[in-house]
Amino acid sequence: MDKPTAQEILLRYRPGTSDAQDPEVQEALTFAAGDPELSQWLERQLATASMVRGALRSIPVPAGLQQSILDGQRLQERQSFKPRVWVRLAIAASVLLLGTLLALQFNRPNYSSFPDFRDRMVRTARRSYRMDMLSADMGQIRAYLAQKKAYEDFALPHCLQQLPGVGCAILRWHDRPVSLVCLDSPEHTTLYLFVTARSHLSKEPGSTIPEIENISSYGTASWSDDSKTYVLASADPGVLKRLRL
Repeated sequence: MDKPTAQEILLRYRPGTSDAQDPEVQEALTFAAGDPELSQWLERQLATASMVRGALRSIPVPAGLQQSILDGQRLQERQSFKPRVWVRLAIAASVLLLGTLLALQFNRPNYSSFPDFRDRMVRTARRSYRMDMLSADMGQIRAYLAQKKAYEDFALPHCLQQLPGVGCAILRWHDRPVSLVCLDSPEHTTLYLFVTARSHLSKEPGSTIPEIENISSYGTASWSDDSKTYVLASADPGVLKRLRL
């Protein structure tokens, strides 16, 4: 399990419920316990959730509401409830909802950093993402990406320029486009190349020389040029070294 996955799972975690028995939740909690930054985030998240639950419990229930619902009173009988009670309840609920949304927004994990971007792209590759367009011709791949207003003007390292394509797809990252180009390695292992604007990320690689690192059993090579950041991923970590990136 990686950090973004653990955060997504823990966003739905409700202490004191059967959630704690879920193996996926247990794995995420164990992961968080070993990560100081994630542990602090989880503490803030649980505090916010507790505050919201307390606020919900503090909203008074109009007298007779339960009986009215159960008995299915007629419209005239329902009108006996003072409108001001319902107005106050609606206003309180609206304020609470707004406060909850703001709290969750500020406590939501930040996925804009390059390490999070790379982790998510590797997870996409591990799912064997379906291509939007299949072709071995890089010219056709670039033309398709240009037609879809995705990044097609990427620069390939020399060792990748002669490899045949497999296809391409357009992904989204924080509502920003990411071009996915698949290449066929000499060993016929699929290489996943993710391309996005450098300005969309923080902590991105600052060099044109690829940085090699294994992420979740996949080999990755990451680099940037003037305007774009690249992540190349493969299920065979050794193929990246053999390509001499």
